[in-house]
Amino acid sequence: MFQSLIEQARSIIQRLHASAELGVDKVPEATKVRPSELEAWDAAAHAIVALLFGANSAAWVRWRGLAERRGVLVGEARRRDIKRGDYFGLIDYFHLAIGALLEFDASYQHRRSAPAAAEANSSTTLALPAAKPQPAAEPAPPSPPASPLPPEPPPLVRTTDDGWELLLSVSDEAYDWLRGVVATRDPARTGDSAAIVELAATIIERVARNSQREARGR
Repeated sequence: MFQSLIEQARSIIQRLHASAELGVDKVPEATKVRPSELEAWDAAAHAIVALLFGANSAAWVRWRGLAERRGVLVGEARRRDIKRGDYFGLIDYFHLAIGALLEFDASYQHRRSAPAAAEANSSTTLALPAAKPQPAAEPAPPSPPASPLPPEPPPLVRTTDDGWELLLSVSDEAYDWLRGVVATRDPARTGDSAAIVELAATIIERVARNSQREARGR
């Protein structure tokens, strides 16, 4: 789940090294790390951690603390090398971020496998002694008619004339986080549900595109 973010972070590290070694004037525009790219990566990482572990969870608090530490890392590196400190500080941050994401991914995979293991254990057949014959019981009274089954939930993904329609559900904590990001970026749209949906869709689209690029590169 975090592999796309990890691969993108490794690419950013390589490009930061190139900018630090060659100088920003000698690096092609396609190699430079743009501020918008860092902002998009941050938004996607925060949203994915909140969706999988919940806002204000231990993982989410740790990730937010790491993001707040980035400014400290850049400041310390800038004091050691005023010309290239910004690059080295970001490189240190992304190395720490990759380590945290690898740990989060392992934790998430473990949580996913735990229910499957429990289900497998519950299906184990136990050898029981043969049951003793019981006297015939009186016929049971007729059971009341069964209540109608609840309607089936709508499909998560369906096709439309314009393409694909995805039904996405998020926790209250994740929704509050998305609403906070919208309020920070555009205070005029605070509480606008359409803006919140647009932000969630943008995050999912960026993660999907990164995954597609990685698949084509293999």
